[in-house]
Amino acid sequence: MRGIKKTLLLACTMPLALVCTRDTNPFGDVANARVVAERMTFSARDTVTIFDEDTVDIVLAVADLVDSFLIEAEKNRYFSDSMVVRWGGQGESLYRFFFSFYDTGWHEIAIRTYRGGSDEELTERIRLYAVSPLAQSSIDALFGETVYLETPAVASADAQYHWDFGRGTVFNSPRPADTVEVFDASYSDSGWLWVSDLTGAYISPKTHFPFSFDDRKGPTIVCVNEGYVNEDTVMTGNATFGLRLKIFDRGEQAVYEATADGAPFPQVQDLVHIKMLYRMDTVSTYRAVVISATDDARHLNRTVDTFYVGYDASLANPGEAVQLDLLVPPGDSASFTSRSRYLFGVLWNYTNDSVDLDIDVTVGDSAYPSVEIADSAVRNEWYQTVMLSPGYNTILIRAIDAAGDTLEDTSVTVIYDAAAADTVPPQIVEVTADGEPADRRYTPDTSVYLRAIVFDEGSGVQGVTQNTRSMQPPTEGAGYIWGDLVSLQHRKSGNTFVVVARDKEGLGDTATVVIFNNNPPVIVNEPDPPFPLLVGRTYSDRISIDDADRDTVIINLRTGPDNFTVDAWGNISWTPTIKDTGAKNIEIQFTDGYEPQYYSFDVVVRDTADTSMPAFETTEEDFPAFLEVGADALAETLSVAGDRGTPPFTFGASAPAGITQPSVSGEVVRWIPQITDTGFQRLYATVTDSFERGDTLVPIILVVGPNQPCTLSLAHGVDTLSDGLLDFTNVASAETLTFTIHDPDHPLSENHTVSVGSSKAEVVSDVDSAGRFDIVVSPASVSADTDTVVVAAADRAGNTDTITVRMFRNAPYKVYVNTASAGVSEDVYGFPLLLRLTSSNFDFSRAQSGGLDVRFKKPDGTILPHEIERWDAGAGKAEIWVRIDTVKGDNSTQYFEMHFAGGDASSTSDGAAVFDTTDGFEAVWHLGGQLDDASPKAMDLTNVSSQEQSGIIGTARYFDGTTGKKIEAPDRPEIVAGVPAVTLTAWIKTESLSAQQAVVGIAKNNSGSATTDSRASIEINDGASNRVRVLGRASDAEVDFEWVDADGALTVDTWHHVAGVLHYAKDSLFVYVDGVLKGSDEDDFSQNTTSETASEEITIGSEEQGGQGFAGLIDELRVSGVRRPAAWIKLSYETQKSTGTAVTVHYQDEYGARQSISQVCPAFRDGSCRAGPPGMHQRLQSVCRCIAGAGGRTLQQLCRPGQHRDILPGNAPRGPCRGGAYRFRGSTSAGQPFLRGYYSCFGQETGGRHPSSFSARHRLAGHRDTDLPQSR
Repeated sequence: MRGIKKTLLLACTMPLALVCTRDTNPFGDVANARVVAERMTFSARDTVTIFDEDTVDIVLAVADLVDSFLIEAEKNRYFSDSMVVRWGGQGESLYRFFFSFYDTGWHEIAIRTYRGGSDEELTERIRLYAVSPLAQSSIDALFGETVYLETPAVASADAQYHWDFGRGTVFNSPRPADTVEVFDASYSDSGWLWVSDLTGAYISPKTHFPFSFDDRKGPTIVCVNEGYVNEDTVMTGNATFGLRLKIFDRGEQAVYEATADGAPFPQVQDLVHIKMLYRMDTVSTYRAVVISATDDARHLNRTVDTFYVGYDASLANPGEAVQLDLLVPPGDSASFTSRSRYLFGVLWNYTNDSVDLDIDVTVGDSAYPSVEIADSAVRNEWYQTVMLSPGYNTILIRAIDAAGDTLEDTSVTVIYDAAAADTVPPQIVEVTADGEPADRRYTPDTSVYLRAIVFDEGSGVQGVTQNTRSMQPPTEGAGYIWGDLVSLQHRKSGNTFVVVARDKEGLGDTATVVIFNNNPPVIVNEPDPPFPLLVGRTYSDRISIDDADRDTVIINLRTGPDNFTVDAWGNISWTPTIKDTGAKNIEIQFTDGYEPQYYSFDVVVRDTADTSMPAFETTEEDFPAFLEVGADALAETLSVAGDRGTPPFTFGASAPAGITQPSVSGEVVRWIPQITDTGFQRLYATVTDSFERGDTLVPIILVVGPNQPCTLSLAHGVDTLSDGLLDFTNVASAETLTFTIHDPDHPLSENHTVSVGSSKAEVVSDVDSAGRFDIVVSPASVSADTDTVVVAAADRAGNTDTITVRMFRNAPYKVYVNTASAGVSEDVYGFPLLLRLTSSNFDFSRAQSGGLDVRFKKPDGTILPHEIERWDAGAGKAEIWVRIDTVKGDNSTQYFEMHFAGGDASSTSDGAAVFDTTDGFEAVWHLGGQLDDASPKAMDLTNVSSQEQSGIIGTARYFDGTTGKKIEAPDRPEIVAGVPAVTLTAWIKTESLSAQQAVVGIAKNNSGSATTDSRASIEINDGASNRVRVLGRASDAEVDFEWVDADGALTVDTWHHVAGVLHYAKDSLFVYVDGVLKGSDEDDFSQNTTSETASEEITIGSEEQGGQGFAGLIDELRVSGVRRPAAWIKLSYETQKSTGTAVTVHYQDEYGARQSISQVCPAFRDGSCRAGPPGMHQRLQSVCRCIAGAGGRTLQQLCRPGQHRDILPGNAPRGPCRGGAYRFRGSTSAGQPFLRGYYSCFGQETGGRHPSSFSARHRLAGHRDTDLPQSR
């Protein structure tokens, strides 16, 4: 509460209290110097109101000793946070300070005294609490009604009161009460009230007040075409006419939505909506245009009106299709202090076409250069700068066509007075967002370009802001156009932008626009009512709505019959009654609170008890979909629902004029269409009962001509040879062959069946609407010989077309295994075959580095595992082990294929797959640079002192014959554990046939002679020179070992293949040298399998204790846990020896010829004419010529020097040798084809006998084309 005003007489009483003694002068005591608040309109800790008028009167005690004093008061409207008064002597006796707080809450007034002669400060503090008296009672009214605003007043006389209803609706008044009309308000039903000073520098806190406005009136729609304002009937003499309608809501606000004939208006100028009407010269009476407008997204009031536009040629007005607007300056009587003025306007083009017009501007008698507008845009902005004369200036703007006729004009009168004071604020002419009127604009975009057109007739525009952020002038506009890119948030209240324009005098104009960021809701599932609905039967359905912004969607029924319901989830329910029979229109409204949407559909209700009308039981679907002329005839029996109509019934049928008419016999409709009836035809089938009540069916039947046969075509990406073969040689993955059925018959009348007569192709797609279908062929399924796939397509009449696809897969290389020449007559199974590649039989440049992409397979496509032991492309050497499941005995035609995976293929080399334990292998050591075991058991060796040297298969290990271990393996109890037999094989090359030497031993504690732990060994020179001995035992209990010898079989420094077999189950031993059995013995092994308990040690090149050192080379050492048959050992020798011919590598050309490279060009081996290196991948060192002879023309291959051989006798080009390509095919001396290509003839004939030069292109044995050099 306001305290009682007090008068503080401290100036008098304090000196009396402090200094009344005979010895002291109180007015000379600095301790008595101070500022005293003599009078205040409040008391300390009082409650005051904001914008009050309060004072504090200050007096000075012992004033001549006061230096200065300071008054501090935060949030005081009358002075800043501090005010300092310095004392320079005896001054006024009273100082008055004014206080008016603009904020609520606690405030403090601090009074500080600074005494003279010292830095001493004395402070007195006064605390006050400020409250706001503002309060607005709740408002409940209709939009557009008079609303009374009232609030308790503040004391200050310079206060301004503000009521904010949201969406840019703000009322300002110098009085605490006012009457207003509210036309728009926030959706939150919450407003704010506050007070400020007149300048707006000090603003109080805002006080909330509730309101509720309703709107029950739809928008206003009026015609504004010249001469027809407020009319609903308009006449025009132009073929293209723009119907101009002003559509607005309460307070002349823009509407949410407006349509013309159901479509949005193509152009809107402020509130004027323009509907373009074309070809009006064809309208004989009037064209009706239905206009619909919805006020806003909350109230959804809609107005529908119809306007009528007629045509009268006598009213022709070419300017009617364009409109000229002057935006800057916006009106007459503007007064300018600057002579140079800027004009800004818009030419509206409603022609629906490009215009070529000039905008001419004249000021008085002065004409300015024309502004050309040649565009098809509806809105065309133009600019012009003019010079004004003192006094009044009439500015005339005209739109002139190419003929010089004025289509549209406008004028404005302005005043130029250089001495006039600038008292008129700027004017915001237009605010747009992305080129559209900004206020109440709805957009799904999260940002828009806000543009303002601002006009000032005085000092000019100083700047424009939106929500206090500066807007920037673009390059055009000369200070009249300002823009900024603004962000939008999705919220119900929209995004309010307050655009403020100020001139250089500080005068301003404000425009407030609200832009909504929103994605309107969309229908994802429409109602699907049955036809018809029946009385008494409940119709249930659903409409589903989706909103991308996840807004709550409100669904309700806008129009529909009684009892028709649509709930909040879109569920539809209605049980029609007898009064609902007939057609009904249903309109459903749904909104997300931003943008309302509508959906309408029709239903038809019939009375189930109405049996007076006959009804067909037959439906249109019972009729055939198509009929073929000459083959089909219609015969359809008509039937009527048993409970409908009154018999007897009469049936009829007809067709449109010009179509063969159907006939009716009793209840059967018959129709035989003719060739002139082709196409879709309607038939009308009718039934009438005895009371002439009837029903009608309208089937639509496609009539097609006589069936025509179909044809089949093929498209693919496979290389095709000249004779039509599809070459799958270089195809790495499954290939799709696309077939197309070409059928001239109508697709709706046809169906096709497809058959594929081969298991090598798989149909992977049905016949599509274009007649296409695919089959897939895997290259692995295509054999080296020609395979055939027969594909047939038949139409519904049985007409069939067939394509025979001939396929061929040519491996670049074939590897032949000739067991007949090797002397192997028995089949061998699970055999690792050695394949030697050299530059003589293989082109290493075809494979990737290291042979990563080399692959092997059988002719049937079965993949063969392989291991690359060595690949040295630089040296032109490679050794590869390939596992053959069955090597046929006494056979010279068995082969497998070598090809290349290509691309980024990775290596598939896998020794464990080649030397698998399932094939009996216990260990396999190639004895090259690494001593790894190639078998799955991975019994890797450790090198002690052997050396890597060139071997018989890649590299081998050299042993110097000295004492000591050379190669060993750790104890391996699983080696040959529990096996019925052991086979040891190795390649050896010894330097001595006298000293006893150990090749390999599987033994324990063996020091010069076998011990109880010995299992199997191969030695040489044991007990005699030039002897190979195989020895071993089966168990630990067997003290004496068994052995067998082969004498005189070795040669010094020569590679020999040695093999030893210990067959425990058969008590037999065998020794082989170079594939030949050299010795055998029957010995009594103590048990049928080897012991499984001993921990054996493997040594190579010496016995277990280091004795019996081997002198020479050992290569390809293997241990098998089975008895290898003689054929196996023989085949190993024959296929692994360096001079072997049992395994040969062949090129494979397009024609399937098989021969090695050495067989291809026997005529070149004398050196007189050669084809380059044996790999045949280099350029042929030869040229060719065409020779005319008695037997016809012959292509000759010329050799150096002066030699030749005929390669195409009788098949050279007939007639003179002219430029062009001549196909040829060469052959070997055995008549086998070996190359194919083309010779191209260049130059002119010499003496009419042969051309002066030739070049040739070859494809040699499956290689790429190469160029032959030219010769003249």
